[in-house]
Amino acid sequence: MADLEHAVTESELTSYQRVGPDTLQGFLAETWFLSALPQVLNPFRKSEQTTKLFLCFDEDDEVCFFAEKDEKGYPVNRENILNITRGELSEVEQRNLWLSRDYLNLLAQYSERNEMSKRRISLRYGELSLVMREGYEYEYSDQFGLVKI
Repeated sequence: MADLEHAVTESELTSYQRVGPDTLQGFLAETWFLSALPQVLNPFRKSEQTTKLFLCFDEDDEVCFFAEKDEKGYPVNRENILNITRGELSEVEQRNLWLSRDYLNLLAQYSERNEMSKRRISLRYGELSLVMREGYEYEYSDQFGLVKI
Protein backbone atom coordinates (compact mmCIF):
# COMPACT_ATOMS: atom_id res chain seq x y z
CA MET A 1 0.00 0.00 0.00
CA ALA A 2 2.88 2.36 0.71
CA ASP A 3 4.20 1.87 -2.84
CA LEU A 4 0.77 2.68 -4.25
CA GLU A 5 0.52 5.80 -2.10
CA HIS A 6 3.99 6.93 -3.20
CA ALA A 7 3.15 6.34 -6.87
CA VAL A 8 -0.04 8.41 -6.61
CA THR A 9 1.76 11.18 -4.71
CA GLU A 10 4.56 11.25 -7.30
CA SER A 11 2.12 11.40 -10.21
CA GLU A 12 0.18 14.23 -8.56
CA LEU A 13 3.26 16.27 -7.67
CA THR A 14 5.17 15.78 -10.90
CA SER A 15 2.39 16.22 -13.46
CA TYR A 16 3.72 19.51 -14.76
CA GLN A 17 1.30 19.73 -17.69
CA ARG A 18 -1.87 19.82 -15.57
CA VAL A 19 -3.43 23.17 -14.74
CA GLY A 20 -6.15 24.32 -12.37
CA PRO A 21 -6.73 24.90 -8.68
CA ASP A 22 -6.60 21.20 -7.83
CA THR A 23 -3.01 20.68 -9.01
CA LEU A 24 0.36 21.66 -7.59
CA GLN A 25 1.38 23.13 -10.96
CA GLY A 26 -1.75 25.29 -10.84
CA PHE A 27 -0.39 26.92 -7.70
CA LEU A 28 3.13 27.31 -9.10
CA ALA A 29 2.34 28.70 -12.54
CA GLU A 30 -1.04 30.34 -12.04
CA THR A 31 -2.58 32.76 -9.57
CA TRP A 32 -5.10 30.45 -7.89
CA PHE A 33 -3.36 30.81 -4.55
CA LEU A 34 -4.29 34.51 -4.44
CA SER A 35 -7.96 33.73 -3.90
CA ALA A 36 -10.16 31.40 -1.88
CA LEU A 37 -11.37 29.75 -5.06
CA PRO A 38 -9.29 26.56 -4.76
CA GLN A 39 -10.72 25.87 -1.30
CA VAL A 40 -14.25 26.45 -2.60
CA LEU A 41 -13.76 24.25 -5.67
CA ASN A 42 -11.81 21.52 -3.87
CA PRO A 43 -12.60 21.58 -0.16
CA PHE A 44 -10.28 19.60 2.06
CA ARG A 45 -13.17 18.18 4.05
CA LYS A 46 -16.86 18.82 4.47
CA SER A 47 -17.27 21.48 7.11
CA GLU A 48 -20.24 22.63 9.15
CA GLN A 49 -22.98 24.75 7.63
CA THR A 50 -22.02 28.42 7.77
CA THR A 51 -24.17 31.52 7.91
CA LYS A 52 -23.35 34.50 5.72
CA LEU A 53 -23.91 37.75 7.57
CA PHE A 54 -23.40 41.25 6.27
CA LEU A 55 -22.64 44.29 8.40
CA CYS A 56 -25.14 46.38 6.46
CA PHE A 57 -25.35 50.18 6.59
CA ASP A 58 -28.77 51.70 7.30
CA GLU A 59 -28.86 55.07 5.53
CA ASP A 60 -31.88 56.32 7.49
CA ASP A 61 -30.38 55.85 10.97
CA GLU A 62 -26.67 56.14 9.94
CA VAL A 63 -25.84 52.89 11.79
CA CYS A 64 -24.89 49.35 10.79
CA PHE A 65 -26.70 46.12 11.58
CA PHE A 66 -26.03 42.44 10.93
CA ALA A 67 -28.22 41.06 8.17
CA GLU A 68 -28.74 38.00 6.04
CA LYS A 69 -29.85 38.31 2.44
CA ASP A 70 -33.29 36.99 1.52
CA GLU A 71 -34.11 35.12 -1.71
CA LYS A 72 -34.16 38.37 -3.69
CA GLY A 73 -30.86 39.59 -2.23
CA TYR A 74 -32.30 42.18 0.15
CA PRO A 75 -30.76 42.42 3.64
CA VAL A 76 -32.91 41.34 6.59
CA ASN A 77 -31.88 42.37 10.11
CA ARG A 78 -30.87 39.31 12.16
CA GLU A 79 -29.16 40.85 15.21
CA ASN A 80 -31.92 39.98 17.68
CA ILE A 81 -32.52 36.49 16.29
CA LEU A 82 -28.80 35.61 16.41
CA ASN A 83 -28.24 37.27 19.84
CA ILE A 84 -25.70 39.81 18.62
CA THR A 85 -24.98 42.78 20.86
CA ARG A 86 -22.58 45.70 20.50
CA GLY A 87 -19.50 46.03 22.66
CA GLU A 88 -17.91 49.39 23.27
CA LEU A 89 -14.42 50.04 24.57
CA SER A 90 -13.66 52.57 27.26
CA GLU A 91 -11.51 55.62 26.49
CA VAL A 92 -8.50 54.01 28.19
CA GLU A 93 -8.93 50.82 26.16
CA GLN A 94 -9.25 52.88 22.95
CA ARG A 95 -5.92 54.59 23.67
CA ASN A 96 -4.17 51.24 24.19
CA LEU A 97 -5.07 49.93 20.74
CA TRP A 98 -2.16 49.77 18.35
CA LEU A 99 -4.50 49.78 15.35
CA SER A 100 -7.81 51.59 15.56
CA ARG A 101 -10.56 50.76 13.09
CA ASP A 102 -13.74 52.71 12.34
CA TYR A 103 -16.10 50.81 10.03
CA LEU A 104 -18.40 53.78 9.35
CA ASN A 105 -15.42 55.93 8.38
CA LEU A 106 -14.10 53.18 6.09
CA LEU A 107 -17.52 52.91 4.43
CA ALA A 108 -17.54 56.65 3.82
CA GLN A 109 -14.06 56.54 2.25
CA TYR A 110 -14.87 53.57 -0.01
CA SER A 111 -18.21 55.10 -0.96
CA GLU A 112 -16.60 58.37 -1.96
CA ARG A 113 -13.75 56.69 -3.83
CA ASN A 114 -15.96 54.23 -5.76
CA GLU A 115 -18.97 56.53 -6.17
CA MET A 116 -21.33 53.97 -4.64
CA SER A 117 -23.72 54.16 -1.71
CA LYS A 118 -22.50 53.15 1.74
CA ARG A 119 -25.17 50.46 1.85
CA ARG A 120 -23.96 48.89 -1.39
CA ILE A 121 -20.33 49.04 -0.23
CA SER A 122 -21.28 47.40 3.08
CA LEU A 123 -23.07 44.56 1.27
CA ARG A 124 -20.02 44.01 -0.91
CA TYR A 125 -17.21 44.18 1.67
CA GLY A 126 -18.94 43.65 5.03
CA GLU A 127 -19.50 39.90 4.66
CA LEU A 128 -18.84 37.42 7.46
CA SER A 129 -19.17 33.68 7.10
CA LEU A 130 -19.35 31.77 10.37
CA VAL A 131 -20.95 28.83 12.13
CA MET A 132 -23.84 30.12 14.22
CA ARG A 133 -25.08 27.88 17.04
CA GLU A 134 -28.34 28.19 18.90
CA GLY A 135 -28.14 29.32 22.50
CA TYR A 136 -24.89 31.25 22.04
CA GLU A 137 -24.56 34.99 22.35
CA TYR A 138 -22.23 37.10 20.24
CA GLU A 139 -20.72 40.53 20.69
CA TYR A 140 -19.50 42.83 17.93
CA SER A 141 -16.84 45.48 18.26
CA ASP A 142 -15.23 47.43 15.43
CA GLN A 143 -11.86 46.65 16.99
CA PHE A 144 -12.25 42.93 17.73
CA GLY A 145 -14.92 41.80 15.27
CA LEU A 146 -17.69 39.34 16.08
CA VAL A 147 -16.90 37.03 19.00
CA LYS A 148 -18.81 34.43 20.97
CA ILE A 149 -19.38 35.46 24.59
